Amino acid sequence: MNSRDDKAANLAKLETLIRAAHQADHADYILTPEHSFCMTADKATMHAAAETLEDGEGLRRMADLARELNTTIHIGSILTKRDGRYYNTSVVIGPDGNQLASYDKMHRYDVDLPSGLSYRESDTNDAGDAAVTYDHNGISVGMSVCYDVRFGALYLALAARGAQVITIPAAFTFETGAAHWDTLVRARAIETQCYVAAAGQVGSFPAPGGDRANFGNSQIVDPWGKVLARCSDVEGWASASIDQAYQSRVRQNLPVARHRRAIA
Repeated sequence: MNSRDDKAANLAKLETLIRAAHQADHADYILTPEHSFCMTADKATMHAAAETLEDGEGLRRMADLARELNTTIHIGSILTKRDGRYYNTSVVIGPDGNQLASYDKMHRYDVDLPSGLSYRESDTNDAGDAAVTYDHNGISVGMSVCYDVRFGALYLALAARGAQVITIPAAFTFETGAAHWDTLVRARAIETQCYVAAAGQVGSFPAPGGDRANFGNSQIVDPWGKVLARCSDVEGWASASIDQAYQSRVRQNLPVARHRRAIA
């Protein structure tokens, strides 16, 4: 998806994409990218688009859509506000329209890239402090967001909690995405022996000094590290099925979880 700074337009586009993906693939679970409701480097605009988990306009709309389609909609992330603070929050809405889980992004993207571009996510939101898993139709799903993908300890913790699928909604910069995205996503699948669903922003978004580009390349990776499905560099979707028996065979034949040792 290519979210920009117009929240109403983003919500309309998001609904259209979700409907199309559901109609085409009859999905019982749909994951969207990071910052699905609003994507801009302008702090005031991002904060104005923020929602509460209890009563957000966009979340209400997505809950209505989940009920209508009878599917789980995992909003990769939105900016949420509570107690005067803001968080980059991933929100899961079940087919009954109720929220199943939420996760506040733990690792904030504060970097200076070789190109000269700088990003300061800490200017916009606070960091979360807890790993989260939830159940989807008997499958344990672990949650992460974007920059988290560089911190393998989080993914090992999710796997240790029983995760079978791990989600990585993202808005990876084009520069770092071209260099690292595919490698990191596949590594997280291989080391945890989980399916990984990585939904990314594509295209440009507004920033002071001119638009900036996201990498896109959303993909679904199996527990062996094989890319099962992938989006091209335009808006759209990728879909795949989860095969629990296959995952069990991978984990039985190469039992890395049993072999893993704590290092002091």
